[in-house]
Amino acid sequence: MKNRINTLLILLITVSMIVIPQELSWIANYSANNVASAIDESNYPQSPVPYDEIAEEETVKIEPSEYEEPEQPSFEEKAYNADTITEDAETQKAYRDSVDYVDNKIVFSMLDYREKGAKVQYLTDTSELCRKYKLKKVELVLDVKTDKAEKKDGLVANQVFYSATVKTDDIWAVVDKMAKEDGVLSAEPDFVWESAAEDDMQVVSQEELEFSDWNKHGINVNEIWGSLTEDATPGEGVVVAVIDTGVDYNHNDLRDSMWINPGEIADNEVDDDGNGYIDDVYGINLIDLNRQGDPMDDHGHGTHVSGIIAMAPGNGGGVGIAYGAKIMAVKAGQANGSFASTDIAKAIQYASANGADVINMSFGGAGMSALVEAALEDAFGTCVLVAAAGNDGLPTKDYMQEPKKDIYPAGYSYVIGVMASSGDALAGFSNWDFLEYRNCEYEIAAPGVEIMSTIPKNRYAKWSGTSMAAPLVAAAAAIIRREKPDKAKFSSRYIMGQLCGATEKKVFGRTRDYPGLDILDSLHNSPAPKPVLYDACAFDSIEISESNNGDGVVQAGETIDLGLALRNYCGIAKDVQITVDVESIGGVDNPYIEFERNSIELPS
Repeated sequence: MKNRINTLLILLITVSMIVIPQELSWIANYSANNVASAIDESNYPQSPVPYDEIAEEETVKIEPSEYEEPEQPSFEEKAYNADTITEDAETQKAYRDSVDYVDNKIVFSMLDYREKGAKVQYLTDTSELCRKYKLKKVELVLDVKTDKAEKKDGLVANQVFYSATVKTDDIWAVVDKMAKEDGVLSAEPDFVWESAAEDDMQVVSQEELEFSDWNKHGINVNEIWGSLTEDATPGEGVVVAVIDTGVDYNHNDLRDSMWINPGEIADNEVDDDGNGYIDDVYGINLIDLNRQGDPMDDHGHGTHVSGIIAMAPGNGGGVGIAYGAKIMAVKAGQANGSFASTDIAKAIQYASANGADVINMSFGGAGMSALVEAALEDAFGTCVLVAAAGNDGLPTKDYMQEPKKDIYPAGYSYVIGVMASSGDALAGFSNWDFLEYRNCEYEIAAPGVEIMSTIPKNRYAKWSGTSMAAPLVAAAAAIIRREKPDKAKFSSRYIMGQLCGATEKKVFGRTRDYPGLDILDSLHNSPAPKPVLYDACAFDSIEISESNNGDGVVQAGETIDLGLALRNYCGIAKDVQITVDVESIGGVDNPYIEFERNSIELPS
């Protein structure tokens, strides 16, 4: 489930429910979509504001008069989550059959409590759990702090991810069994994702590229660049990590745009900066560890993506949208254009740890990786995250009919999912988002048809795909970051709000319109607030009422607490009012439910 934007608040409203038996099935199938919410939005700010929490988390409780106020249950202890869909065996099998993964390789995470600064003892092949499952080549992949565990005084909870090989004919059986082990937080295969470019690449001459014009894609670069403060070079001082098949750092139009690791001395075969990689001057190579400091592109995809962002002017070729930015080359893609989730997680961690401000990921797949999501969550504090929505021409899985498909990392928390446009409409090949603000989500569309850029060996090509749309958004993020360098004040969330919420441009889709990339709007407009009902759940503990049985099922005669979670997807909101009703689609109140209070106004 997409969980990207800040939780506005968790609100608990106590409602009295008198339900006859015929109504129980309706209650049991209650979902957040059945909660009608009226949200009054006013007093929109007229100047850019940090994209931050609208209000502190606050609990409001209305109690029956017969008993003393009990301790409120937490959202994590909810009796019934109205927005959770229980997978049946058929749905689970369909998902597992649809994903690609590395044979005989498993990824799992463990909960680890430690004192701050304490030395960590990581798992090895000889550890008890690894011996139990006959795991070999056990390798640490990611070690991040987590809020998924109970807090313990003086100790820091970390989620530690490992990969290992395992000899099995059924990797999912191993995954299911390991996931039930004490201390194991997650288990999954090593998913494989693919680059998100079409097979229509056409090599063009340098002259064709030189006379190509971003204006034909609706991007007036001269107006954008001319609007920057103090005649700034677009993207100057900003590092964009391109996690891809590598970058041809010797290309005439890219060699001056490459990030240079300030702590590394080239070709001395020493890890000078102690970051775990030898000679990583321009970035790293996670595919060939014998050449870990050489992220040269052996496919072409990563070089094309990089040129869209930061082709340097004056070299006889074209120019990137954010030509002042520097490209950090992080090679996690193989020569065939495929990416393993373990390599992607390492790439994200490397980029964020080594100073990237924006991370572009022009690849994706159907596999939902807890590992990659944890790496993205960890990086989000310092990096704007951008990913391609994919080229299957399919809607997200919340669409009513088959075929449909969710693509990650574009659909993950904290990531701007980018669809491809052609003119004012969505490109025919582009995947598309069905339900706004729900589940797997793609937020914005950008030009993605016949985009001119660099390819290896000082050549140029036009190429189509959401792979080409994503770096346009990444370049826009770099331009905004150049204008708003203070990350404490203007967070990654702020830039996401400017890109997806401040634009007035619309791209026509199959079932609804989408925000279209408009860098000028994102630079100079303020997004309106968009508080959205994100989750709803009901509590029926006996502490709430003596008539409750606390079995997690809403039943006749019970008094329940209804919890509503709101998220604000754009600008700061004021004077927000939430009203809950139980009207049918025909506008008739349900006579079996009585509210003690059904409306609340949030403090500004």
